[in-house]
Formats: sequence, structure tokens, C-alpha cells
Amino acid sequence: MDKKRITEVLLAFFVAAIFVSSYVSLTNYNTPQNATTTVPATVYVQGLSNAIINGYGGDLYLNITCPNRTVSAETVNTLTSYLTKLENNNSILDYFNPGLNISVAPENMSSYSIYNSSIIQLKGPERDCITGYATAFVTLPRTVYMNTGTQVVPVQFTTSERNASFTSKIKWPVGTSLNVKLSALITQNGTIYGPISLVLLK
Repeated sequence: MDKKRITEVLLAFFVAAIFVSSYVSLTNYNTPQNATTTVPATVYVQGLSNAIINGYGGDLYLNITCPNRTVSAETVNTLTSYLTKLENNNSILDYFNPGLNISVAPENMSSYSIYNSSIIQLKGPERDCITGYATAFVTLPRTVYMNTGTQVVPVQFTTSERNASFTSKIKWPVGTSLNVKLSALITQNGTIYGPISLVLLK
């Protein structure tokens, strides 16, 4: 679809939006108006894209789901002993252990490094029953083709918009390409208005 056709499609949506807003304004011309921020007319779009894993950050959450109490107890003991060492040498700020869910606040180590080094401390059966969660940081493409109704529109992402994040299992190495679904509102000139919704596709 060429640029002229894209512009025509978007204008059709915005003309309708402007007509409705104009009608509302005319029917309420005697109503006192308060000073408010003008919200531009927008169109909802969604599309599929890839996202490249840049790393993990934020707090680390360790979920322990071992097949029996003995393995669970050994796993918790090993992890808390190791995390205490990391706390004592200022690698982590603190950790909280309410049973089989451990939360860790990083300080001089990333959540990704803490998770990987914690796994090394565990035996085979123990490693199989622990899952780590943290904030995954990803980079989106510069241009994503998104759908609005039956039309496809190329949406340009700014540098800040390309940097996204979501809570995820720590299971993909840095540089991994993930399939995601994006949705957003765009203005008449094709720029994104407001936040971008990102959903990881399994």
C-alpha cells in the first residue's frame, strides 16, 4: 500500500471522528466549558512483530515447585544459604522467603546473573523444579505493519517506543527473537498516542 492510499484510509477514520466531536460541540454550545487538554482523534491498530531480548532486570522471583517436600526443603535451604552470602557481600540488597516463593532485590548483580548463579548451586532434581521471573527488556523494530479494520498501516516507532519490557520467565538468552502482539492508538499523522500494549505469543 503506497503512502497516498494509507493517508486516505486514515483520513476517512478521522473525518468520522471529527464529525462526531463537532456534533457534540454544537449541541452543547450553551454549556460552560472548563479548560481541558485537547485529545487528538486516534485509531486503534494492532499487529504482529518480533522483539529482541536485551536482558533482564528488576526484582527476581524464584518459584519452587518440586515433586516432594524433601526436594523442596533442600532447594529452599540451598537457595537461602547462597542468597545470604550474596546479601553479605552486597551483591543483593535483600531477599524475602515466604515458603516456596523467594523474592530477591538486586544491588550489584543483575537479576539474570543472580538467577544463573543460583541455579549452579542446585543439584539436578532441584534445578528442574525452580523457575525464575524478572522484567525482560526487549527492542522492537523501527517499523511494524499494523491492522486498522481491513487496512494495513506501517507504523513508525521512535527510539523510546522501541524499548519495551514485560514480566517474563528467565529462559531466553540475550539476543533471542520473540514473537509478540502489539496494539496501540495512532493519530492522523501515524504517530503512536499513549502506551503500547505488548503480549508475548507462545
